[in-house]
Amino acid sequence: MSNYSNQIPPELAAHLQREADALLAKNPHWRADPEKAAAELRQLRKDLMDHYGYSAAEVDFIPNHRNIDVARDALAFRKQQ
Repeated sequence: MSNYSNQIPPELAAHLQREADALLAKNPHWRADPEKAAAELRQLRKDLMDHYGYSAAEVDFIPNHRNIDVARDALAFRKQQ
């Protein structure tokens, strides 16, 4: 996951870092295998853009880890259909 401290205001950087940490806490396999995490996030990004019309900029800035959980659940449900 990214370290946001050099790119944006400190308050936002701290928030985004907490959200990245929360996402990793909910998905410990991503911490253990960063390559797998990157691949899953690339696929999630592609699916959100293809199926839901998100722009790249919108997907690249999801400020809350729970939104990623919802997206993953929605896409998993979609694949079951």
